[in-house]
Amino acid sequence: TLSGAAPLEPVAVSLLASAQEKGAFCLDGTPPGYHLQRGSGDGSGSWLVHLEGGGWCSTVKDCSGRRMSVLGSSNFMKPLQFTGHGIFDSDEIYNPDFYNWNKVYVRYCDGASFAGDAEGQAQDGTTVYFRGLRIYEAVIGELMEKGLANATQVLFTGCSAGGLATILHCDDFSARFPQQVSVKCFADAGFFLDV
Repeated sequence: TLSGAAPLEPVAVSLLASAQEKGAFCLDGTPPGYHLQRGSGDGSGSWLVHLEGGGWCSTVKDCSGRRMSVLGSSNFMKPLQFTGHGIFDSDEIYNPDFYNWNKVYVRYCDGASFAGDAEGQAQDGTTVYFRGLRIYEAVIGELMEKGLANATQVLFTGCSAGGLATILHCDDFSARFPQQVSVKCFADAGFFLDV
């Protein structure tokens, strides 16, 4: 890094502890995941929560095919390096506003912008889970227990399909905090005029 600071280690994926109990599954039935990098110093009370994008799948066959990828199964989720990723970067020189915030990267594995609550049957007879809404609710609930509920300020973001999810869930997300907590929602490339 330019600042001379040692690069941080990649952050392992945390699988949702309550996935089974809440029925919050990736397309293939595995528990969803997120990466949490704890903040420090004057950023320890601030949170950046990001919903990953990845396009949509529009048929059971299309969504079934995603089950063998990171976009449909936590079996393929690898540790995430936050350095070098814009507002996620932990280097103060590159990211002076958010470098020391708590950062969460919620993995996208439901194919429908964290909005579905259904299931279908693939051609091979296996179940395809469309549980994005349950994933969103359960992950945010778990993060609230891990300190998000005590935040002094929060930036809720998403890109592409995650950007649309940010738009869809902004009011619900904001309502989870006391009025004195500054909550902002930022959708990056999540508004699709033709859809």
